[in-house]
Amino acid sequence: MDKQPKQNGSLKKGFRIRKNLSEKREQLIPNYFSRQKDISKNMREIVIDWIVELHLRYRMFPCTLFQTISLLDRYLAKTDVPRTKLQLVATTCFYIAAKYEETY
Repeated sequence: MDKQPKQNGSLKKGFRIRKNLSEKREQLIPNYFSRQKDISKNMREIVIDWIVELHLRYRMFPCTLFQTISLLDRYLAKTDVPRTKLQLVATTCFYIAAKYEETY
């Protein structure tokens, strides 16, 4: 008798997505803040502190926090974000990560 649970298609898809995200995380541009015109590393730290507060307030899974920071860093690596939109981008990353965890 096999005691291990069978993995359904959506669970396998979730593992595949996570694997792809971890591979892409390694492909980040190491010094992407040199591209940012309006924000600094200090501003990123402040926003991440705020995201951690949200994470604790809403009692999310730890992987939601890590996914949020990963999404934020990947977006900042690709797009120049104005200072006035940084918190909006962080909120959007938090929402996407929370929905991802809720789905998978």
